[in-house]
Amino acid sequence: MTSGPGNMTKAMAIFRGHNGLPLNSSCLYIADDGVRIPDSSIKATPRIGVEYAGEDSLWLNRFIILGNPGVGALHKFK
Repeated sequence: MTSGPGNMTKAMAIFRGHNGLPLNSSCLYIADDGVRIPDSSIKATPRIGVEYAGEDSLWLNRFIILGNPGVGALHKFK
């Protein structure tokens, strides 16, 4: 369920009705569970499936945790 932003938001029960809400609203709750990911385990990659955006599709706006099985197409980023 974490293979893309659409699936991730569905898994977190975040829908279009939440657009524009402040992150501290009564409808949203973001907790810090204390987990820290080392910088060396985070990789920035181009977004997938946005070739229509031309050069903007090459921007490194997709962040993955190396070795996380929930990352789609992980084999490309080892």
